[in-house]
Amino acid sequence: MKRVLLAASAALLVGTFSTQAFAQAGSFDGDVTASIIDPVQVSEVTALDFGTVVSGSAGGVVTIVAATGEVAADDNAVNGARALASDLGAVGEYEFDATAGAPTFDVSLDDPTIVLTNGTPADDMALSLTLGGDVTDLASGATQTVFVGGALTVAANQTVGAYTGTFTIRATYD
Repeated sequence: MKRVLLAASAALLVGTFSTQAFAQAGSFDGDVTASIIDPVQVSEVTALDFGTVVSGSAGGVVTIVAATGEVAADDNAVNGARALASDLGAVGEYEFDATAGAPTFDVSLDDPTIVLTNGTPADDMALSLTLGGDVTDLASGATQTVFVGGALTVAANQTVGAYTGTFTIRATYD
């Protein structure tokens, strides 16, 4: 009887170990790689400048066309806001440089509507920004130029003074 129990116990142990041996999973050490590229470099060639604007009793909109740099006032120029001919301002010009071999990139504005202020919130002026030139799928390895213009809304009898604002122009790799 002892031999039968011993044989059964041995068979049970062999079966247990062989099941565990077959249940083990395989493994493999995988490789990982990464390539690091420089961010697109952005530089301001010319700041967006609306120059000197004359406020009128009717207010109005003064526009700098991003694609051409042309400065225009709305149809209300006689009694409304208008750009002073001796100081028309300038379209904003920005250069973008990406490392040769890097992917193409797009240029955008974080927020196309900003506020110009003189420090008194009641005097704030809204500025709707626009981009000019190619802004999508720009090639790396060469300097790309993008222009910024916009439409500045000037209130009737806008308070005299210097107004400033900021915007963020961004390049994003595709």
